[in-house]
Amino acid sequence: MKRTIEVITYHGWGMNAQFWDKWDGLFKDHVEFKKNDRGYFNEPVKQHFKHKEAVRVLFVQGFGMHWVSKADWKNAHLIVLFSTFNNLKEIMSKSRTVDHVVQQLQEDIDHKPYHTLDLFWKAMFKSGEKMITMDDYDIRDKELLKNDLEAYYHNLVSNVPIKANAKVILYETQYDDISIFSQVEQMKSLFGRLNYYHSFDIVGHAFPFSHAEKCYEELAGHLDIFD
Repeated sequence: MKRTIEVITYHGWGMNAQFWDKWDGLFKDHVEFKKNDRGYFNEPVKQHFKHKEAVRVLFVQGFGMHWVSKADWKNAHLIVLFSTFNNLKEIMSKSRTVDHVVQQLQEDIDHKPYHTLDLFWKAMFKSGEKMITMDDYDIRDKELLKNDLEAYYHNLVSNVPIKANAKVILYETQYDDISIFSQVEQMKSLFGRLNYYHSFDIVGHAFPFSHAEKCYEELAGHLDIFD
């Protein structure tokens, strides 16, 4: 009997748990796939690792780093980072003014939230594989969307209490309009190491959602636990 694998996901800003839906049919029966939800559109969902004997895997995308619980960082055997960043101000200061971008987003979310998120998703899914539109959603918590943007001004995570033997994997894409500079050094500094790095030839910051199968194949090819 195969050892149970427990996967817990954290999505990025302006998204929800359903952005991981394309992964549902990829895992085999011994994988338990749990999708957390920040609560922008639905009731918040925050599940944690429960199985002591399971291989515990954490999926974190982009801005999702800022709401991962310390317990999940600490208990994960494998941490898979998809274009994560710890301080967007450092990234954007090299090419554009973060104050203007964040303030404009907050104003637009306040006055025309549906239109703003639709444009944001178009930017995220530049490959043209946009999975959903704002027609599918009602905004549950506009203030949370606005307030979460304040975290962009600071380090999202000051320290990460991970296991001494935890493996850390970073996936990025060469064509990311949000994390426009590779986060390899920043993630190495934050986690103390990177065990594996791969850059995809895929367009769009939302590549783990739009290209779930390709991401899964790369991950499963690198690790034998998903077989």
